[in-house]
Amino acid sequence: MNDSPTDRSSEMTVAESTSAPTSVWAMGMLCLASERIAARVAAATTIGQHNIRLFVNRQTVVPAECSHISITLLNDQLSPPAIERFAVAELFMRSPTAEFFLLAKAGGGRGIDHWCRRISEQQTASLQPVLFVDSLTAPSVLACTAESVRAYLSDAEGLSAAAQVTASADRFATSLTSWATRRGVMVVEIPVSVKAWNSFTDSTSVSSGNNTSSGNQPDGSIRISGASVSIVVPTWNCADFLAASVRSLLSQTVDTEIVIVDDASDDDTNGVLASFGDRITVVRHAQQRGANAARNTGLAAASGDFIAFADADNEYSPRWVERLLQQILADPASALAYCGYTKQASDGSRVENHCAAWNLDTLWYGNYIDMSSVVRRSAIPTEGLHEGFRPFDDWRLWLNMAQRGWHGTWVPEQLFVKHVRDTSKTEQSMANPEQRGHDIAAVRRDFAGLVGMEKPVSVVIPASGSDDLTTRCLRHLGEYCGVPFHVIYVDNGSPIAMLDTVAQAADDAGIPLRIIRNRENRGFTQAVNQGIEASGAANVLLLNNDCFIGPGCVENLARELRLDDRVAAAGPLTGDSGNQSLRKEERRELIPLSEEMLGELDDPVRTAFRLGHKLRSVAEPVLSFFCVLLRAESLAQYGGLDARFTSGLAADDEWCFRVRNHGKEVRLVLNAYAAHLHRSSFRRLDIDRDALQQDAKELLHRVLASGRNE
Repeated sequence: MNDSPTDRSSEMTVAESTSAPTSVWAMGMLCLASERIAARVAAATTIGQHNIRLFVNRQTVVPAECSHISITLLNDQLSPPAIERFAVAELFMRSPTAEFFLLAKAGGGRGIDHWCRRISEQQTASLQPVLFVDSLTAPSVLACTAESVRAYLSDAEGLSAAAQVTASADRFATSLTSWATRRGVMVVEIPVSVKAWNSFTDSTSVSSGNNTSSGNQPDGSIRISGASVSIVVPTWNCADFLAASVRSLLSQTVDTEIVIVDDASDDDTNGVLASFGDRITVVRHAQQRGANAARNTGLAAASGDFIAFADADNEYSPRWVERLLQQILADPASALAYCGYTKQASDGSRVENHCAAWNLDTLWYGNYIDMSSVVRRSAIPTEGLHEGFRPFDDWRLWLNMAQRGWHGTWVPEQLFVKHVRDTSKTEQSMANPEQRGHDIAAVRRDFAGLVGMEKPVSVVIPASGSDDLTTRCLRHLGEYCGVPFHVIYVDNGSPIAMLDTVAQAADDAGIPLRIIRNRENRGFTQAVNQGIEASGAANVLLLNNDCFIGPGCVENLARELRLDDRVAAAGPLTGDSGNQSLRKEERRELIPLSEEMLGELDDPVRTAFRLGHKLRSVAEPVLSFFCVLLRAESLAQYGGLDARFTSGLAADDEWCFRVRNHGKEVRLVLNAYAAHLHRSSFRRLDIDRDALQQDAKELLHRVLASGRNE
């Protein structure tokens, strides 16, 4: 099968298994000769064996009458003893393998022997399976009981001897039967019945022809039988690309049905589809309903157990379905198989997108899997796909599958060309960063539990007056916070009317809100500590009401804490005049931004999208607490802000020094951004901040010198 994606020069895939995740099979049949499969299956059926797994290789064609049997496709480069031991070990576990097992070529490495010994240490299945091995040298089926399997796998001498056997490919029973003879274990010979043999010979003309395999098989391709595939294509006003797309789908090497759903196009789509006659199935919507509604219509009309979702403006390699189907069949716990592609712009320029292996944390952060994937019908939600245009429907589908215990599998090849139309809804979405940021945050919040971030962050906002700033602060939280959260608003002596305004703003944004009201202004530090105490065991985001988060800010801070338990606090970049500002040259050296972007730093949305998606951070001696995420365990162990710093100035420095004295880190996250209206609260309250700052610095020096911040 495929080379290992990690080291193609030294490793190769042993086998790929196909079956439902919960299937149980009691009999394995190892048979590479296509002309003998039907007879062997019939013989096993005669003795009452029906729950069968068939081990075959690339050259084996499974007869149509046996296509219902689960199969394992074996690497034809493996030696016969290695294949035999693999089949025995897999049968012993009584469930198909769900991962690739690698066998080193030359030069050593962990291979079949290591894996067999590991399997032999596992608990024996409660049911007693039997392995049937077809030896082409005898007209019979050889059977080995579960007890023999255990002994075979546990016998280092037997494994070693088996590895020395240089049997030809048509003598698979050699090592097992010779070992069994030496050890005196039971091997049962079951003659092929005359009735079964006659039944087989009558069907030879069918099973050995091209009809037994799927599609017009090119030389060297795997012949997959028994897997029904439907290609579902939604289209709307895509006549310029549609003909080429359909021709590419009709050229697939695996037999498929093609269902195209015209979502009320008003261009020449009807004429293009009519030119293909009855080679495709066409369904039409009377009114435009959106891509996923069209896909649901296609699903209802399709008969396949596997659905290949295609787009009308893509052109597909002839082996697109074959390669993806081959991959998904290899992994019974996989809901989808996907690949890379080449993106072609309207000017003809091309960019390769190689995609990447399935990684749930990466996928939660942003979709990298195109809708042009092969999906198990059984993994699609029973209610179908979400209808009506909504960005990231494919992303939501993959995460929904992951939420229900499935995963995806990657084919590291570019198997289609994706034409980018200037008028596509995806392009329109990307041109509106505010809406895009809102949509991304909504998806991440819905599926935060997949990456262990389902526990709400407690956002503590201390404020005195300035309800206009607080309202804007809350609006940005509601729009762009990508993890579950609630707000604790600690008010320092504002009029009741302002509290009503804040409460209404939270309600409009759908934010759970708790208000703590102080009748007089108790200062920033005490208000913050009140909020921390009310937060319980949650991580706490301290947020000034004159700070407005950008898309990705909070979840990137939360990921930093989740991925490294040494981090006690994480803060974002900003555009103010403080130490974390991108206006400082040393910060811009970390983030390559053009000079003209300096004029847009007050826009947290556009700036956030320019920072990139890769999670990066740098250790800092201190962070400014205008926006900072504090770990709950660090607050519980080292306390909140020092009450001696009543104005809050230098209280953040002291807290950072305190936790660093205990070996913890505070980090600046380089893909998190928040716009901060520096000094705005002090100006509105007519407070001399510079004088307070000087007093706070002197107090900080005294505290640090005395060691009283331990």
